[in-house]
Amino acid sequence: MSRFINSFKNDIKIQFKYGFYTVYLIVTVIYIIILKSIPEEFVSKTLTFIIFSDPSFLGFLFIGAIILFEKSENTIDFLTATPLRIHEYILSKVFSLSFLSFIASLVIIFAVVGIKFNFLILLIAIILTSSFFTLLGIFAVSKMNNINEYLIWTMLYLSIFSIPVISFFEIFNSSLFYLFPTHSSLNLFSMLFSETSSIKAIISIFILIIFNLLMYYFTYKRFYKYVILKAGG
Repeated sequence: MSRFINSFKNDIKIQFKYGFYTVYLIVTVIYIIILKSIPEEFVSKTLTFIIFSDPSFLGFLFIGAIILFEKSENTIDFLTATPLRIHEYILSKVFSLSFLSFIASLVIIFAVVGIKFNFLILLIAIILTSSFFTLLGIFAVSKMNNINEYLIWTMLYLSIFSIPVISFFEIFNSSLFYLFPTHSSLNLFSMLFSETSSIKAIISIFILIIFNLLMYYFTYKRFYKYVILKAGG
């Protein structure tokens, strides 16, 4: 546990040092300005989508940049020679980015609607959404060595997992959207500012947990094969 805590603190320091918190601050201010300037009837829907996109899209991009940086600096090479386990390394990345997303989301919500939202749903939705996309980002970047390649694949991954947004904006709906974790994420985020359906919330949380467990399994295997084994020679 102490190794994980130290790794978590170190990840936050690195993210702060390399400007991730600054980027989040700028993006957060821009979001608040946009939300304050649009008609009131569109605020709830727009805010929900922004809070959803923050831990997913930005989290996916940031984790790719972090891993590529650590590859280029040979930081991961030292991982094979330290007591820090792969599980602790991955989970540290997951929770540090979830923490950043949660803080940013809280600031946006407080600035726009105050305290009239479901805090517990926000916490669960941010953690499960951010963790899935962080794991997906680690999975994607494990075989890559440059940012251009990662950005190309980012477009593909995010396009696929953004399909349920069609349902969110009431363009088209289908039960097949439940095959995407983003559908359950959007369901949870939609409950932030309205009456919560316990059954719908439980089902969405359960689906996201399953997707996270599966994503963690495949991410660990891929990271070990293409990063750790390569780093260890």
